Amino acid sequence: MEAAVAKAQALTKQYPEIFFVWSFLGAAHKSLGELVEASSAFRKVTLLNPNYADGFSNLGVTQEQGKFDEAIEAYKKALALKPDYAEAYYNMGVTLQEQGKLDKAIASYEQTLLIKPDFAEAYYNTGNV
Repeated sequence: MEAAVAKAQALTKQYPEIFFVWSFLGAAHKSLGELVEASSAFRKVTLLNPNYADGFSNLGVTQEQGKFDEAIEAYKKALALKPDYAEAYYNMGVTLQEQGKLDKAIASYEQTLLIKPDFAEAYYNTGNV
């Protein structure tokens, strides 16, 4: 993945306005556990393409580490763009659960399951809440 980060960084210099290059860079950083760098790349994705729900969802995932309100806002933007985005509802539920907002977390998991009834992790987390 370090080689992927290096290649993606080179591509962002060559093609700075291509959002999916930044998305690839963010994903590579995220896989290495480099959440600050991943967050920065995903933020650039959302600036370049504010209609790309995955960009906001990925940004939310990288914000979860203590930046709960920012993560929730990113998920809300993703869901405004793609209302049937089960993974965004699920990840929002995880964030709400980490905040101790258990009723809201359950509601988010329930939304996940309405969209994707076979989402096993949502059942598991609902049970844990």
